[in-house]
Amino acid sequence: MPGCHPIDVLVLGGGPAGFATAGCLVSRGAAVVVLAPEPREGPAVGECLAPSSRPLLQEAGVWDRFLEDGHRPWRGTVSVWGDGQPRFRGAISDPHGHGWHLDRGRFEGTLRRAAEEKGTVVVRDAATGVERDGTGWRVELRQKGRVSCRWLVDATGRSSWLARRLGQKRQREERQLAWFAFLARGEGPEPEPVTLVEAVEDGWWYSAPLPADRLVVSFTTDPDLHPPAQRRGSDWLACLRAAAHTSARVRSGGFRPIGPPRFVGACGGRLPHPLGPGWIAVGDAALSYDPLAGHGLTVALASARDAGQVVASDDHDGEAGRAYRDRLRLAHGLYARERGAVLMAESRWSRAPFWSRRRSRPPALGTAMTARYRPTVAAAG
Repeated sequence: MPGCHPIDVLVLGGGPAGFATAGCLVSRGAAVVVLAPEPREGPAVGECLAPSSRPLLQEAGVWDRFLEDGHRPWRGTVSVWGDGQPRFRGAISDPHGHGWHLDRGRFEGTLRRAAEEKGTVVVRDAATGVERDGTGWRVELRQKGRVSCRWLVDATGRSSWLARRLGQKRQREERQLAWFAFLARGEGPEPEPVTLVEAVEDGWWYSAPLPADRLVVSFTTDPDLHPPAQRRGSDWLACLRAAAHTSARVRSGGFRPIGPPRFVGACGGRLPHPLGPGWIAVGDAALSYDPLAGHGLTVALASARDAGQVVASDDHDGEAGRAYRDRLRLAHGLYARERGAVLMAESRWSRAPFWSRRRSRPPALGTAMTARYRPTVAAAG
């Protein structure tokens, strides 16, 4: 890996959390390499950025560039939940203003370029093994041999690849999936700049308008309710017809799928121990929310900033490390309580498998927490 020695920090994963962490650490004088996989084919799901991300983008030095990228305002959420009546919750009361519906590829590109301009080295490779080497690490790479570093950052998303390799066990919620598609607008009117969340018997739908006259439409359900043999485009469209408000939105704009629907795992989860000697997990690798929360990217940015403080202190068990653990723990407690309350509020299909499984689990107790990690459960209110 020419030009990468010595390496202070090796970041495993090239998503928003990985690039934001790298940018933070390089600004503090660290020599950082990001191991990023090849770019994914097609657009990525995960497009909502909460208003509370604004100061995080400013701290990362990408705010002006972000504004130039042409993301769409997110003015609030319409939820069809509980009694089936649409209810609007606006962002007007948020001190940071509105949120955004993102061009996800452009957003990740901005974070990457900012990190590279500061001195981050990005390598298209992946780790296949790690081994503790005194006070540092030896890391085996799939293509480029072996490298050494002082710190490792797990930015591998919900898989938590590094943490699990080090013996950590990730706690997960229900094994739900998001079955989603991106649609292009036809001759119909432009949709309102709001997220629409709608509960149905087998799960719930959300849709959000994106830049370039696109709309993302996603169905969160359980894998056994729609097994692989039933995950064809025609089946997705048949399910969409059961969501009256979401399908009306699609018809109104004359939206048509750009490609076949795809699916990804969408269960929330966390690492009870998100850091240890010489390593730390960030973003979804440390704490991921059910898509209802609409807050994953904000957690990615906040955890990147806070992880930078831990690595800079070179002490996972010092003040910065303890604060990091506490913030993630408290964030998960509040999220679990709010998510439980929202799921319990939908009683129209209480005996249907998707809902009865969630109603059998009482809401977890939460507590106050730092605002930058606070989830905003989309169907609430």
